[in-house]
Amino acid sequence: MTILSILLSVTSFLLFSIIIFLIWYIKEALSQIRASEQYTFDLISGIEELKEVMETYIKHVDGVHEMEMFYGDETLRDLIRHGKALIETFEDYKVDYFPILEMKEIMYDDDEKYSYRIQEEN
Repeated sequence: MTILSILLSVTSFLLFSIIIFLIWYIKEALSQIRASEQYTFDLISGIEELKEVMETYIKHVDGVHEMEMFYGDETLRDLIRHGKALIETFEDYKVDYFPILEMKEIMYDDDEKYSYRIQEEN
């Protein structure tokens, strides 16, 4: 073998190794991005669920407050105010930490993956 053929063989091996490494790296980076998107989706879903539970609780307390026996009770009125403040806090948290994400519609494709739409700015 000549020096040129040895040099070409070594160079080819190095290039092939670099290509294999880059393919592996891109695959790992994409899987981390997908995991991050899933975490964000789960976090937003959790915030929405907490907000819905609080809204149900507020409706219940408000219903008790409207009863003749409890009408005008300051403790119940304060519970209602506090619950409404918590709902606003959940909404502010979602807006502050995920300003461009607004869950419009959840769609499932053939692989049953999640997706969400990005809210368009007006």
